[in-house]
Amino acid sequence: MKSLLSIAFIVLNFCCLANGHLITKDEVMNQIISQLEDYINQSYEMQSTSIKYHKSSKRMIKDMNQIVLDTLSPYQAYVMRDFEGFSDQIKTKIEFIADVSWNSNKTGNVLVDAGQVGLDYVRSKMSELKQKVREELLLYSNLHLKEFGQDIAKQIAKADTTIEEFDPNQPLIPIEEELPFMPEADIQLQKFEIDAVDNTVNLSNTIDPDLAQRMLDLMASNNQLIEKISQEMSLMRVSIEEMRREGEERDQAMYNDLNNKYLALRDAITQLQNEGNPDLNFSNTQPALNKGNVEIKFNYGSVYLTAQNKVLLNEVFSEMLRNNSYKLIITGFADRSGNKEQNILLSQKRAKAVKYHLRQMGISENRMVVNYLGDSGSASTNPDDRKVVIEWLEEVDVFQK
Repeated sequence: MKSLLSIAFIVLNFCCLANGHLITKDEVMNQIISQLEDYINQSYEMQSTSIKYHKSSKRMIKDMNQIVLDTLSPYQAYVMRDFEGFSDQIKTKIEFIADVSWNSNKTGNVLVDAGQVGLDYVRSKMSELKQKVREELLLYSNLHLKEFGQDIAKQIAKADTTIEEFDPNQPLIPIEEELPFMPEADIQLQKFEIDAVDNTVNLSNTIDPDLAQRMLDLMASNNQLIEKISQEMSLMRVSIEEMRREGEERDQAMYNDLNNKYLALRDAITQLQNEGNPDLNFSNTQPALNKGNVEIKFNYGSVYLTAQNKVLLNEVFSEMLRNNSYKLIITGFADRSGNKEQNILLSQKRAKAVKYHLRQMGISENRMVVNYLGDSGSASTNPDDRKVVIEWLEEVDVFQK
């Protein structure tokens, strides 16, 4: 239900238009802001040690959104995007103010008027709330509202003409609007005569029954036709929506396929580049003594490191700092849940996630090499197979005697 303030403002706007005053976008937004400020001022009452809202924060946000929508209702032709509601910041500010409380206290020998202090504090927070409301409305106005004046002026000038120009680009039946319904009961058709002397039109007080009946029959037929067209248009809108949704799903599938191919090519190029880099030569390494493999487990279909994973990688990082001769082979695995191609890509991304995390901590690129085996090491959907295995290697001096 529209608020009384919004209804009064709509009536005022149409009166202004009738008197020749063109309502502008800024005037409408200022009126909305004024209504919202009045609503906020009347939404609470001060108590002895706190404030009390008359409604919940959720209900207040709903009422405030409705005030904006009701006031903009007559100007839909100039709304490029509907108002989607105030942000969570507004709701947070409202809830914060509701939690404010205070008590009277003494500071030394000075009695602090906590009630006045609390009232001043609440007023300052209410001012911040109103300022935030004003900022969001003005941002919405600048982004999504067209100027009212010029278009309204054109409409008024167009209403003064008897013949409208035909626009070939304008659909004969507006698709996005409800089709008009012709009332049958409110028709009053009167006979009229034209005075041959002064060309004035004289309306008689009697209704021409034949003409009235023909008009009513015509309008009844038109209403049936309009209803049929409306049904056909509804079916067309459903078909268009299904085609749009199917197109989006098809496009998304094509994007995913191309993206996977791109990632595979990029990884292949990276691997070729790394193989030609002498810094990644692990030929003079051997398994590190007394260093067991580290296993990093992953959730189903996931490539993200959990908090427990990061703790294990912190231990790996510490060991790498203590011994500069250590190098790592990081191998990704997957279970048999998905298809083979997806599992290869999944194991690769898991291994790279581990390497990236260690690289961000400070382990140099030439001390790590990435490998991935997909589901080749798994025979089932065992969750323990969704992992990355870190193997320790130790660089040896080939010239050591």
